[in-house]
Amino acid sequence: MHSLLQPSPNRFFAEGFIDEEASQMAVHRPLRSDGKTFEQAAAFIRNSRVEHLYFFREDKQIARFRGTSNYVNPPEEALLRMKDCVVLHNHPQGTSFSQADVKAVVRYDAAKLVVVSPDYFYTVKRPRDSWGIDMDSLWIDNVLEEATSLAQDELRKKEARGEMNTSQKLFEENHQVWSIFFSYFDI
Repeated sequence: MHSLLQPSPNRFFAEGFIDEEASQMAVHRPLRSDGKTFEQAAAFIRNSRVEHLYFFREDKQIARFRGTSNYVNPPEEALLRMKDCVVLHNHPQGTSFSQADVKAVVRYDAAKLVVVSPDYFYTVKRPRDSWGIDMDSLWIDNVLEEATSLAQDELRKKEARGEMNTSQKLFEENHQVWSIFFSYFDI
């Protein structure tokens, strides 16, 4: 049984998730089968072919969202609940963080982001009490471009030395970019 999410900026839904594929924006109660705990949720979504997004606070699931095969897009009022949460998200394609992932956790001040895939767990934790990054700043694009350039150079060298093939290089590039990016900010 479910209820409809009312589009009021002052009304947050109780525990539950939004199914973007439903004909109407439906909010569902958490189910035991897909993870009341972080570990259960990670195991449930790790091999899923659709993207999921969970918020945990003090080891309790406070929200979950189900998207499509390549994105999950909760409404703004739901993202406000991300503050100080551990955010669990899956990438069915196996990739590391996306720019949208990083922008969201920084903007809404999540405590930690964990992206799971069939083969990997990618984690980044907010330092101290603040991320210290303005993702909307114009120079962020320059930092990302520089991180991309450095990652591509390093991976080209590894490929030339025979340490990885082209498909491995393409897969690894995204993670290297974010590793360099967060290192720039001492994260």
